[in-house]
Amino acid sequence: MKQEASPNTTDSTLSRTELWFILITAYLSWFFAGSGMAVTTLVMRNAAIGLIRTPELPQPPEALIQQWVSWYTCAFLLGAACGGLLFGWIGDRCGRVRGMGWSVICYSLGAGAGYFVNDPWTLLFVRFVACLGIGGAWPNAVAIVGETWPRRLRPTLAGVLGTGGNLGMVVLALVCVKYHVTPDHWRWVMAVAALPALLGIFVLMAVSESPEWLDRRAAARGRNQGAGPVAMERRSMSVFSREILPRTLLGIALGSIPLLGNWGSVNWLVTWADQVGSFAGRPEAKAWTQIARSAGGAVGSMFGGWAAMLLGRRWSFFWMSFAPLVVSQYVFGWLHPSDPQFLMWTTILGFASTVYLGWLPLCLPEFFPAEIRSQGTGVSFNFGRFLSAGGVLMTGLLSAQFAGNYARIGQVTSLIFGLGMVIIWFAPNGKDRELK
Repeated sequence: MKQEASPNTTDSTLSRTELWFILITAYLSWFFAGSGMAVTTLVMRNAAIGLIRTPELPQPPEALIQQWVSWYTCAFLLGAACGGLLFGWIGDRCGRVRGMGWSVICYSLGAGAGYFVNDPWTLLFVRFVACLGIGGAWPNAVAIVGETWPRRLRPTLAGVLGTGGNLGMVVLALVCVKYHVTPDHWRWVMAVAALPALLGIFVLMAVSESPEWLDRRAAARGRNQGAGPVAMERRSMSVFSREILPRTLLGIALGSIPLLGNWGSVNWLVTWADQVGSFAGRPEAKAWTQIARSAGGAVGSMFGGWAAMLLGRRWSFFWMSFAPLVVSQYVFGWLHPSDPQFLMWTTILGFASTVYLGWLPLCLPEFFPAEIRSQGTGVSFNFGRFLSAGGVLMTGLLSAQFAGNYARIGQVTSLIFGLGMVIIWFAPNGKDRELK
């Protein structure tokens, strides 16, 4: 079933079955990565309580719990950022299929290892390992779909891929509504999150490689067999080389806004609902909040690619930043998890803050040549996780400043969306086909 070459890199000569295998497995790899991301918000608070409490301290102080939740969130963000670099490099050097397949195996086995941990530090380590794979799934899935399916379908497929992560979050949250996650019963989620390892094995065995990547590799081998400056230049191409660096920095800036906005701000809605639900005897509150947020996100992701095509890259990104800024200020400033309208507005905020996820798969890969496309896309999208990790750690200071008031924390951190409204105007325009 493996395809070894294609003379056409615009509309590939892969069979229809091979194309559908690529699309379905790419979607599932990001779907299960979304489930892995949801583990951070749905499980880590209860896991922290279960691992750090003792007979002498049956209920750890909230400040200590928040500290560990922040560290686990940082493990996710830093792991995913490093995974984007690592598996993006694997995708460019060894093939999109290998990059995608091994990333799925990595996040599955890393999650499964969490079932056996007995202390919070070991959990921190295995979460970092799992999140390496989560960060590597997205760039390789985007690259292989973009390189194999017809160009005219890319806006639609960018939106479709964008929904995968959020739907994965919704599905795991629905399971957690039925089977509650508590400090005594959270390990079962880690076992469930290990099951996609079978998908990773299937990808490595059955999915066809990108013909465009194969053609580029063959051409590079031909150049490298001879001597001369062209071969040396191609071998040294990097996302941080002089000619590519401006686009890399632009991609990092644009990819960082949604990550900072979602993980540094919107994500605290679930923790806020968990805190309120714990005191009110409603352990399912966090799961319903995750469902509302992710369901809105799954719909919002569908529109990003088409918005970029219809409104242009600049104006679409501007409005994608304006909408979540306004909605998040309202949710954090005027509502409370006990309000009847809270879940509805959480859904709206989930929609508004994730339209980016349809924009980025369409636009970021255009910045980079095929030789470094997976790595460039992974660096652009995941580098923001380093910044987000710093933002999450800053919430510890904000928590102390605002006495654990998540509403005030959310109001401050959601201002990051306003920065996106400014950065987009520094992007190239006019003759550049990437942003117009």
